[in-house]
Amino acid sequence: MPGHFTFFSEEIENGVARFGESESKHMVQVLRFSLGDEVWCSDGKGNRYLVELDFISKKEVKGKVVQTLTVDAPEFTLVVGVLKSTDRMEWLLEKTVELGLKRLIWVACDNSERSKIFLDKLMKTCVSAMKQSHGAWLPILEHMNFKDALDQYGEGAFFAHCTDGLHYSASDLKSDSVVFIGPEGDFSAHEIRLAQENGLKELQLGSRILRTETAAIAACAAANL
Repeated sequence: MPGHFTFFSEEIENGVARFGESESKHMVQVLRFSLGDEVWCSDGKGNRYLVELDFISKKEVKGKVVQTLTVDAPEFTLVVGVLKSTDRMEWLLEKTVELGLKRLIWVACDNSERSKIFLDKLMKTCVSAMKQSHGAWLPILEHMNFKDALDQYGEGAFFAHCTDGLHYSASDLKSDSVVFIGPEGDFSAHEIRLAQENGLKELQLGSRILRTETAAIAACAAANL
């Protein structure tokens, strides 16, 4: 039997798990799983399943569920300014999903250099990160403007920006915190003022200027630890 891997299935019903073409090819053609082998899979909704394979074809693999584990949901939420590079957005998601992430809201900020993003593509990165880390939860991904994000997620949230002398630090973060982090170039003066007017807790993540993706990972790690 091959080594320990986690797969993803959105079709688990009546004690049967079905794997689509992409997962099936990886499972059988690349990793050489065969009939009778047991594999672990996640549904992205908090459950991990041990599945005994009993059907293999070129386009589908099926198996019976022999064990189910329920995993506590992550609680941490990030609100992050849209980045110029899709690769950096994917890297940010990969690492924060590994650490434990409930929701990530991409926000169009004054200093964002792009407005259009593809959530379906970013969700594929989340699936890969969940599988790699043997997780059970996929995050909720959203995209909205800065003002809407403040209205929906601003109450009690932390607001990280690059001004010196901010009152809150990473040690104040909790597992269920909400943290706003700006894009390249930080939040604008107008956005900082809006956050202050809405009572967000201004957060400083150390004495160095961090890239957006580094700051997001630092905040997520601090909150989960």
